[in-house]
Amino acid sequence: MTYVLASYRIYMKSQSLPSNLLKYEVKAFALVFDLFIAVKNARLTQLSRRAGLVSGGYMVTQDYSHITIKQLPPDVRPRERLIQFGAGSLSNAELLAIVVGTGTKNKNTVQVSEALLTHFETLGSLGSSTIEELCGVSGIGKAKATKILAALELGRRAGMVSPAERVTIGCPEDVARLLMPEMRYLDREHFRALILNIKHQVIKIVDISIGSLNASVVHPRELFKAVVRHSGAAVIVVHNHPSGDPTPSSEDIAVTKRLKEAGAILGIELLDHIVLGDGRFVSLNEYNLR
Repeated sequence: MTYVLASYRIYMKSQSLPSNLLKYEVKAFALVFDLFIAVKNARLTQLSRRAGLVSGGYMVTQDYSHITIKQLPPDVRPRERLIQFGAGSLSNAELLAIVVGTGTKNKNTVQVSEALLTHFETLGSLGSSTIEELCGVSGIGKAKATKILAALELGRRAGMVSPAERVTIGCPEDVARLLMPEMRYLDREHFRALILNIKHQVIKIVDISIGSLNASVVHPRELFKAVVRHSGAAVIVVHNHPSGDPTPSSEDIAVTKRLKEAGAILGIELLDHIVLGDGRFVSLNEYNLR
């Protein structure tokens, strides 16, 4: 602004105008220039709002005018924002938009991503969906559906610590931290065993059984066969409740008692039975099972 005014003042002086007239000419030019900047900024804001950008994150917009990502200012495009500010600064819709890549004739990629999140409600539901379910959302074909599922699966795996890292289990929270990122979103009951060495380090995580929506069938023989096969000294069993409520059922308590009794006979201690819900868990050791 200063540079522009200085240049204009030099030009006007070259026209040999009276000093009082020159002063008013420069002020008038400054007002016109400020008005130009204000109109430009208002236009950028309008484009951002029509694309759904509000307070740094995207939301569903009621304006159905199609604004492509390329028409947005560079500093509000998802990819450029990630490069400049990091992935943690982006909303779910923005991150998903980068994975989706392109929009449709009537929706840009952010609007398609918002439609996906609205349809599936949570990232967990999105990650457990099928190709066919994803393709049921306008703008999503098989290619985009596979990208979405692959990205969410990578994120889920990244949230899990590999048993090869010899994680030491010292409390129920350690178990939940290890398995919650994946198991909280499973739509069937999965019964798993954390096989431990004498230092309570994880040797292997083994699937023992996969049940129905609200039950899994576990036999002591299957559990301890896996522990013996991997030379385990102790074991912790874990299963999820697809309902999201980790409150143990009477069947959970009964199974835990049977497994404790079988482990005592074999000389393999069942350290705990952890029930995982959606972001919550319960340790059955709190029930003082004997």
